[in-house]
Amino acid sequence: MAKQPKQMSISEFQDMIIERINNPENSIYIKVKSKAIERTEYLESIREEGREYGLTDEELDDVVLLVDKTLWGFGILDYLINDDDTISDIRLVNKDTVRVKRRGKRMDANIHFISDDEYKKYIQFITGRNSVNMSISNAAQVFTDKDSSPTNILRFSLVSDLLNTNDSPTLLIRKIPKKKKTFDELMRDNYLTEAQRKYLVDRWRSGKSILVCGPNGSGKTTFINAVLESTNPEKSCVVIQESEELYCNSHPEMIFRKILPAKGNSSFYYDLKALGTLALMESFDTIVVGEIKGKEAASLAYAAYTGSQFMTSVHSINAKEGVEKIIDYALDDQPNRDRKHFSKQFQTLDTVIYVQDYHISQILHMKKYNDKTGEYEFEDVTFKDGSDEPIFKEVS
Repeated sequence: MAKQPKQMSISEFQDMIIERINNPENSIYIKVKSKAIERTEYLESIREEGREYGLTDEELDDVVLLVDKTLWGFGILDYLINDDDTISDIRLVNKDTVRVKRRGKRMDANIHFISDDEYKKYIQFITGRNSVNMSISNAAQVFTDKDSSPTNILRFSLVSDLLNTNDSPTLLIRKIPKKKKTFDELMRDNYLTEAQRKYLVDRWRSGKSILVCGPNGSGKTTFINAVLESTNPEKSCVVIQESEELYCNSHPEMIFRKILPAKGNSSFYYDLKALGTLALMESFDTIVVGEIKGKEAASLAYAAYTGSQFMTSVHSINAKEGVEKIIDYALDDQPNRDRKHFSKQFQTLDTVIYVQDYHISQILHMKKYNDKTGEYEFEDVTFKDGSDEPIFKEVS
């Protein structure tokens, strides 16, 4: 007579299954990602095993749901990632603190991990699923997951406990909807007005260049993704980005590229600057750089001065300072140049937008660069209620 397995409580059985999943020797996350494990069959095998340990069908429904969300979802964070489209950022600080940014406002997520060990195992779950190695040389890294969520592209910024003083890793999850928000949806969210939409789309479609400024997580990428759909189809376009956040399915000649960072001891890499230089050699009509963070600003300046249309974003405290910041970045790459050199090149930057708290709070029109004063002359663009006609007011 076959020996019957001992009886288990639901918590004992659940712990056994999760421990098995988290054991790297079993490579279960890798098998799931490579589709070597079939979802329905695996979950049914868990159910059958649970019956052998005396669990009821109702108890097994709970266990199978947990395993399903662990392997094909995001466990304790699954709802925040897959079902709540008002959330753009999720930050794991420690076992007791999970914060979210909802429509530009930061708040507590009311989610807690049982222990430090469970919290660290969840981080390991994310790294295991994405084949990320958290060694000393990779103590801080950014990686993208395009496949695990049916609704969002996920960008992870992970810092290990080697760098954090509380001996705990931290993880920021940025959600980029796979179905981008249209301008109609953004107007319903009070992101912008109909007059602003018409003005900005007309500017972009007619070949004007745009700089999108704002704090971190304010909604800059949201605007770029929306306006990409209005790119002139008769122009060739390249989109260069660090993480795969920007996309467009409507343009016949829009190419998307991402950086290739150096790994380990390799000196082989393509950064934003290298990809920007490559774009100049390929004679694209329109160049989009997801975000300016450094020396790639110099390549963008040369693109601007050769007549290419361009769009990018930068972190800044206001619209005017956004222009100054990309000049600073360009000077970092070429300190032998003076500010006037890059200021003249960026004078083709026709439109500057400032986004704050998921709302376009200011639009500036650049009139010209004044050689005598060494300053740009800007006009503030506003609209009368109920009118699409812009009102231009000189900015001092």
